[in-house]
Amino acid sequence: MNWQGHRINKSKLFKPVTPYYVTVFTQGHEKLFSDYAACSMLVNVLTYNRFALDYRVLGFVIMPDHLHIIFLPGKVPISQVIMKNTANFNRYYQLIQKGITVWEKDYYQLPIADEEMLIAVQKHIHTNPTRNQLVAEPRLYNFSSYGFYQENDPQKFQLLLDQIEDMG
Repeated sequence: MNWQGHRINKSKLFKPVTPYYVTVFTQGHEKLFSDYAACSMLVNVLTYNRFALDYRVLGFVIMPDHLHIIFLPGKVPISQVIMKNTANFNRYYQLIQKGITVWEKDYYQLPIADEEMLIAVQKHIHTNPTRNQLVAEPRLYNFSSYGFYQENDPQKFQLLLDQIEDMG
């Protein structure tokens, strides 16, 4: 799937029951997330904000220079969900690497129309590490929701992720 052409203005209308496929790149495509600690920190920020901002996560993968994530916003618009997560991570990362700008200003978001599209987007993000030759199989990549959704591993990111059937 090619989602590159779907750059959407942050001020687009908010649809509260629509999941969004979001991609956020690091500034200059720096490979900040080649570092285990940075990935863990990002998962912690996403998990904390999941409860603070009342959203659901239906899939993700943290690549060395970007994040793919499927958000289902609650009461907070998707643009604010993205802004809060990137700003909070940036603030904590600055404690380790002072003066660095972590994220690009623009990001991609694509509304997910139905469950069929959701499953296709999940497959797309879960196979990203194999397409980029980071691992031989998606299940071998640490910072991905693949294990939770495809291998029914309830221990894998259980505070962060939601089952698809819980969307309603």
